[in-house]
Amino acid sequence: PPGGAPPADGLKSATQGPVNRLRFETMTVTAANGRAILNNVSGSALAGETLGVMGPSGSGKTSLLDVLAGLVPSGAETQGQVLLDDTPLVIGAHYPPSLIAYCQQSDLLPSTMSVLECVTFAAMLTLPETMGTGEKMRRAADAIEELGLGHVADSVVGDATAMGQGSRVSGGERRRISLAMSIVARPAILLCDEVTSGLDSTTAMMMIRTLRALSRRGRIVLLTIHQPSSRAFMGLDRLLLLRSGELVLSTPVHNLSTVCVASGFPCEAGVNMADHLLDVIQDPAQAARITEQSDWHDAETGHDVTSPGGPSFDSRRGAGRDWGATIRRAKLELGVLYWRSGLAVLRHPSLFRLHLIVAIGSALVVGILFHGLGHDVSGLQNRIGAVFFVLALFGFSGLSAMEVFMGEMALSLREMRAGYYGLGTILFTKLSVDALLLRIVPAFAFAAIFYPLVNFDKTLEAFSVFLLITVLVNVAAGTLVAALSIPFDSLGSANICATILMLVLLLLNGALLNLSTAPAPVAFMQGLSFFRYGFESMLSNELHNKVVMVEAPGVDAFPLSANLFLSLLGVNPNRMVSDIWMLFVFAILHCFLATFFLMRKTQRKVDVAPPESSEGAESDSKKWPKDAWQSSANVFSKKSSGRQQLL
Repeated sequence: PPGGAPPADGLKSATQGPVNRLRFETMTVTAANGRAILNNVSGSALAGETLGVMGPSGSGKTSLLDVLAGLVPSGAETQGQVLLDDTPLVIGAHYPPSLIAYCQQSDLLPSTMSVLECVTFAAMLTLPETMGTGEKMRRAADAIEELGLGHVADSVVGDATAMGQGSRVSGGERRRISLAMSIVARPAILLCDEVTSGLDSTTAMMMIRTLRALSRRGRIVLLTIHQPSSRAFMGLDRLLLLRSGELVLSTPVHNLSTVCVASGFPCEAGVNMADHLLDVIQDPAQAARITEQSDWHDAETGHDVTSPGGPSFDSRRGAGRDWGATIRRAKLELGVLYWRSGLAVLRHPSLFRLHLIVAIGSALVVGILFHGLGHDVSGLQNRIGAVFFVLALFGFSGLSAMEVFMGEMALSLREMRAGYYGLGTILFTKLSVDALLLRIVPAFAFAAIFYPLVNFDKTLEAFSVFLLITVLVNVAAGTLVAALSIPFDSLGSANICATILMLVLLLLNGALLNLSTAPAPVAFMQGLSFFRYGFESMLSNELHNKVVMVEAPGVDAFPLSANLFLSLLGVNPNRMVSDIWMLFVFAILHCFLATFFLMRKTQRKVDVAPPESSEGAESDSKKWPKDAWQSSANVFSKKSSGRQQLL
């Protein structure tokens, strides 16, 4: 559905008021191979406090946040209970980003968007639909300013895996962009995984201060930390210490010195308390002595908050929508996704340009080779060869559709699970953009050059039918390849499977294997090849009711109906209209196949992320984006000038 998966049932409808407390009790996660990822881990976090989850690599920090965010490992068995203000939450359910926002360890960002555009994208899709576009833009600007990203607001994010100029922002800035996209919806609960990894000590400390300031506004903030500096560590309110998936300690940070002394492991002066704790718990016996001092059940420490009421839980539940609201939501998602796709094409038009060049170049070369086809037997043979080439060209050019989903699969899955948009809208957007720019436009360019050069039927009706068939074959090939790429994680595996399938389907088109003499099983397989319908309809359009002059040695030339040759090939011109409809049906079926595969992919509950690192108003809502961008630019201009005046 538009807007992503709705919250699961099980929330008490009577729950009212602010979100005050998140509690998880006896959380146990067992992997499919029987290994315990978490074992009876309990803890609690209050609105207004920042809870840090720390432990050695492999201690289950990320797994704990994954479960709280609804990302249960595939095949894993989960036990325990998660409560929000004493209301049980369904483990594994997806909740709206205004309730729970998860800033994960790996920074998956659109490489073709600027920092401002990334945060605006999140604001458009996560903030209430009744909020005006201008206000959403201001929220995005506020989030960027709050995280100190104003100086790179107009910089393109780039690809984190590319070297040199491929990435326009640093690793630390990418971390803050991800956090800005998470906080722009002002969630009740903010989960951050290794948010300080890759940052210098000063930036990490500022990040912790930012998160602490967010919690003081009535939010619940949980973050995992690996090896924080002393200043960053002391910025936390409470600590949850894990070891090998088990709880070692839960206590306020200001109480850690007392805990260490009581356990017999005092921290020496000048030693980072975080480092000291990690060293101590390396020994299971010492960790057990620390555990005796844990007081996870006594989390009512209390902190002053700037918004005592906090965010309303009931207002964030994502209640059921009526059809009107669903349609409005779908329109919003489609508009934002088309905007992002348009930016990607404008800034990186290389694939679109390549398709056009290939289509125009192929049309010129093949058009010259088959130039001026006559109406004799050799002309008939060459027409069959030209039709076969057209089918092969656009069949294999469809292999570029692998990039439709594989290029941004991890990003799309994460955004869907975060509630940015639904499966239907992202699928429709990607397939329609690919069909328009890489299938339809190149087909038009090819047909406009190729058709007159080869001397095909010069009537407008025949050219229109040829163009329609070419477009449908190209779209059917592209949607099939896009669907086949979804189950694969490797581009090479997807490529070889799609190539072999395309070869088999092309073999069954009727040009190389006679349709009339094929055995029953092969005839059935031919019915599954969309190339067959393209071949039959294209030849019928060109040769139906035409006359071919037959010349043979010792015999005077005589006319013969081209329908006779078509019948020898097993081509029935009377099926041309139904063949064209079948091409349309195949394109639709391939879209449904892509939907099925993508639904299966989204049902895998493990998000795409690397393992834990070892390093540390409605009135203007339809005016978007022009007025909104101007509004945002004004906001940034005012903030920048104000900052300079202050300095």
